[in-house]
Amino acid sequence: MLTRVKDDKWAEMVTRYRKLCKSILEISDNIRYVGVMNRYGRTLTGVIKPALKPLLTPNRARDEFFIVSTFSALRKNTTGDIGALTHAVFYHKKVTILAIPQKDITFYITVNKNEKRLDEIVDSIKQEIIRE
Repeated sequence: MLTRVKDDKWAEMVTRYRKLCKSILEISDNIRYVGVMNRYGRTLTGVIKPALKPLLTPNRARDEFFIVSTFSALRKNTTGDIGALTHAVFYHKKVTILAIPQKDITFYITVNKNEKRLDEIVDSIKQEIIRE
């Protein structure tokens, strides 16, 4: 019985995060992917914009998520000294990546390189997360 309760809570949490990912994806046409990962880099859920091909293979995506989650975890060690990390932006030649940590999870968002309103998008995403 206890296992069933845990499974139900897990399913509810993943469903809630999936809905949130979909609403974040709608913030801008330039958002390609929105995912939620745990502190170990494991994807809890993710949504890619319809008709887009992923840039990373599943194995490379797993490695990427591990790197970003490790970065977030290591930043927590300096929270008392410099304050909590609100978000990180990683600029690549093909895409910009946003990492927005929240408690024990991190939102991982990829945005097309040509997006000029990145600050507005970050603010809108944070508002959407807070609303949830």
